[in-house]
Amino acid sequence: MKKTFQYTITALVFIFVLFACNKEITEDLLVFFKVEFNETTFDAFVNTEEETTFTIVGIDNIAAGDYQIKYDVTEGSGSYFLNETEISENEFVDLPAGPEFTIEYVGTLVGVNKVAVTLRDAQEREEEFVLTYNVNDTDFTFDVAASSETTYVSGEIDLDLSIAEISSATYEIAYTFISPSDITTEGAGTISVDDNDLEPDTSRAISVGDSRWQFTGVALGTVDVEFTVTSSLGVSKSQLLNIVVGETPDFTFTATLVDSTNPIFTTNSGAAINFNITETAGTSSYVMNYSSSNTGNLVYNGETFEPGDNISIQVGESIGTYVGTLEGEHILDFQVDNSNTVTVSREASLTLTYRDPDGTPPTIELVGAAEITINIGEAFVDPGATASDDIDGDLTANITVAGSVDVNVPGTYTLVYSVQDSSGNTSTVDRIVNVIDNIDPVITLLGDNPLTALQGETFNDPGATATDNVDGDISSQIQVTGMVNTNVTGAYELTYTVSDTAGNQVSATRTVNVISDNPPVITLVGSNPLEVSFGATFLDPGATATDDLDGDLTDQIQVSGEVDVTILGSYTLVYSVTDSSGNNVEVTRTVNVIDNTSPVITLEGANPFIVNVGNTFTDPGANANDNVDGNITANITVSGSVDVNTPGDYVLTYSVTDSSNNTATITRTVRVIDNVAPVITLVGASTITVQQGGSFTDPGATASDNVDGNITASIQTTGNVNVNLPGSYTIRYNVQDAAGNSATEVTRTVIVESNINFNRATGVLTAPAGSTVELSMNSGGDGSGRAEIRATSSGGANLGIAITCWSVAPGGIVCIDVDGDGENDTSGFTFTMPADGVVNFTGSHEPNSGSTGSGTSFSIRVAGETFNGSMTSTNGIPQ
Repeated sequence: MKKTFQYTITALVFIFVLFACNKEITEDLLVFFKVEFNETTFDAFVNTEEETTFTIVGIDNIAAGDYQIKYDVTEGSGSYFLNETEISENEFVDLPAGPEFTIEYVGTLVGVNKVAVTLRDAQEREEEFVLTYNVNDTDFTFDVAASSETTYVSGEIDLDLSIAEISSATYEIAYTFISPSDITTEGAGTISVDDNDLEPDTSRAISVGDSRWQFTGVALGTVDVEFTVTSSLGVSKSQLLNIVVGETPDFTFTATLVDSTNPIFTTNSGAAINFNITETAGTSSYVMNYSSSNTGNLVYNGETFEPGDNISIQVGESIGTYVGTLEGEHILDFQVDNSNTVTVSREASLTLTYRDPDGTPPTIELVGAAEITINIGEAFVDPGATASDDIDGDLTANITVAGSVDVNVPGTYTLVYSVQDSSGNTSTVDRIVNVIDNIDPVITLLGDNPLTALQGETFNDPGATATDNVDGDISSQIQVTGMVNTNVTGAYELTYTVSDTAGNQVSATRTVNVISDNPPVITLVGSNPLEVSFGATFLDPGATATDDLDGDLTDQIQVSGEVDVTILGSYTLVYSVTDSSGNNVEVTRTVNVIDNTSPVITLEGANPFIVNVGNTFTDPGANANDNVDGNITANITVSGSVDVNTPGDYVLTYSVTDSSNNTATITRTVRVIDNVAPVITLVGASTITVQQGGSFTDPGATASDNVDGNITASIQTTGNVNVNLPGSYTIRYNVQDAAGNSATEVTRTVIVESNINFNRATGVLTAPAGSTVELSMNSGGDGSGRAEIRATSSGGANLGIAITCWSVAPGGIVCIDVDGDGENDTSGFTFTMPADGVVNFTGSHEPNSGSTGSGTSFSIRVAGETFNGSMTSTNGIPQ
């Protein structure tokens, strides 16, 4: 058996910076690392991992690689594993992130194994520890496994036990039921061997090798069973099994037709039935029986079963065949029972219809109309038919069609649809297809349409032609109706009509216009008179001309006259045209060239024009030009005024009119501004000194502006003075006038002089009342011993105490104690300065026996100031 004890090995590295000659300790803190192993002597087994842990204390946030480890087996033989990976002997390897680490030693030689373990930090400082392993050669392995993790009430599962040994021994085994700690429902069960129950908590011999026990479920829930095997040499191995006792086996059962599309069968024929058993809880065996409302039998697995017979049926899917021997409805009721102690039954039903051999012919029905009419040449797609039989079902695919349709020859065609069932019964149905000609002939007029005839002349009809898709050229059959009277002007219509042999008739109409020989007519496009701006490009909109005989004569119009857009005035254009009969006509248009463009005014100088308040303003003026009159600057008039003594925006308006009475205006903004900054003057000195903890009142400043006058009330003051904290403080004064001009910033310096002091010689600290004081100290040196610092008020009240002690000498003590309560920590305390602002410190350092050059460093922090010092056996507080 392992011995359990705590053995602490402490490695300390101290760094001191000593003053020359007298070796006084500086203010640097102690630097060290300390290692603690949970054990250094172990009982182990050969070729078996033996685990140990160690901790590096005193250092926070240990990262991977900060420390290294190596080992040397000085006696015996074996190796170490770090994070399940074997590490080489006498080679440093990195430790992972800490502070706790685990290593496993595997001894390969029976007897005492001694291992030197070395730890090294980043500064290559090393500490060595010797671990001793008493390696024995007697051990064994034990395993128990259940054939299933679940069973059910009265259900049984196998438990396979196995013992493998390293050296010879005898073994006993016992089991016990453990209440599950995290399961709400605790089940129950029994354990047996060859139907003999084994009592729990009773030891019995067990042979090396494999054994098989049985577990039987008794009550629902979780059962935890712990098995313990003990060798004759006192070595024990335990194994825990978790078994869930569930509900008694259950299942679902269905019976369906394999071909559900046709539930009608011929007598003495078989109907295939699909049986399906699905186990939903546990496993079992099953028996089925059935009843039928009519006469028949069931064939299953090659055997024939009558209603009421018990049929052994398999789990999952299986096929049976029912044969009905009488016509009519057969209602089949199936029941399946499992072999549980408490039987579970499931039922299913089917309804089948049986008929005697067929004497009824099938039924055939046309899809679409029984008589179809299509146009000649049009594609014909047979819509077909459907067929069904009371026995065979859908026979549509067996339909045959006799007859054909010639879509290019008008006529009546017959299609005959036939179908026969499996019993030889035949049915037929006819469809009539009419191919007809309903396409009209095409008439083509010869000559113009419309056609023009002169009044008094003879009219000759140019005629027309006609063709038909079937009859061909039928021009000779065209009939013409209507007449043309050339003695009277007007529009006349002639109608040409023709019919084909199928009776399709078509007509075409020609218009004949009888006209007289009159002069043409000119129509102006656009306005008359027409206005155009002076200097603009003139585009004549033109005119149109028509004649009752010649038609459109627009392109033959002649225009005379011209327009000069550079001279104001009225101009005439004459439009004339002559038709083919020599008839001439004229129309005139008046074009007026006018000035409707306003002059353009251009300002001289800036806009807006800026003037400083109080300065003289001289208007830089403007100039004006007109498209007709030229330079008319002399005609400009100006309205508006500027007050240079009052800041603001003033508007001057410039106006001018040309000889055509076109007027233009433009404005200028004259901005009178204030751009002179105000002036700040400090009240009192620019530098003021006050004592820490005293009071300070800002004497302020004054401000004046050239426009706004006294604006002292608008001064913005920033900055503050903490009279409790020594230092130099700056107060800033700024101001803006109403025009937004900012004064040059003025500052005042306030110096707070410190009244905080620590007299090392007397141990007296003076500081403002209510200030927070923090004291910390640290001992250093080999076996440095005990140190103490106390703080008391001037009235003798205890304000705090700190105690430290440290030693690695044999039999010495190790501690870092803040307040003497035995808890290891960094030494120190905190308190608030009393009302009189005075505290007395006393302190001493007592070295450990045999210590040389040891001491204690301390630090006092108050109100942002720090006082550092150190103590030795001959230099305490006060000095």
